[in-house]
Amino acid sequence: MDQQINNEMTNHVSERFTALLMANQRRIYGYILSLVPNPSDADDILQETALIMCKKFSEYKADTSFHSWAIKISYFTIVNFNRKKQRRSVKLRDDIFRMIANAQQEIHSDNYSERADSLKSCTEALKPKDREIIDLHFNKGLKVVDIAQQVGRSADTLYKSISRIIIILRQCIQKKLST
Repeated sequence: MDQQINNEMTNHVSERFTALLMANQRRIYGYILSLVPNPSDADDILQETALIMCKKFSEYKADTSFHSWAIKISYFTIVNFNRKKQRRSVKLRDDIFRMIANAQQEIHSDNYSERADSLKSCTEALKPKDREIIDLHFNKGLKVVDIAQQVGRSADTLYKSISRIIIILRQCIQKKLST
């Protein structure tokens, strides 16, 4: 009888873990991919992260964010992965990597959709020319030099414009999120 109860509890925990993992897997993978640009490496890290999370699921507190917990585990999995791949020709210093990881963690935080909605709203409020520059650079991936030629401005002027637009967007987003 005790074995049957134990099996039922194990199945329930396993189902709960699987449901939480499936609901958050894309966001976890996006976080990993933002720090590990090679998709094959990112896939391996996601698998390793999922295994660690499964083993440590008993440590997860149900009243906290599963996504945040998973991101922390992903971060340490990435750190370990990078240490194992010491033969890379270009290696980020730990402090720089930590700074980038923190920024990516903020981007992938639980208020991501709220931030994305604010960005969309703020982008729509830009002047049409500014909106076009942002679209060409960030959405279409064009280089600043190519955009400068297309809009008839110097690259230096365009870099300054993009910096100004980013400041405007950042302030707008912060204002929307604080209200």
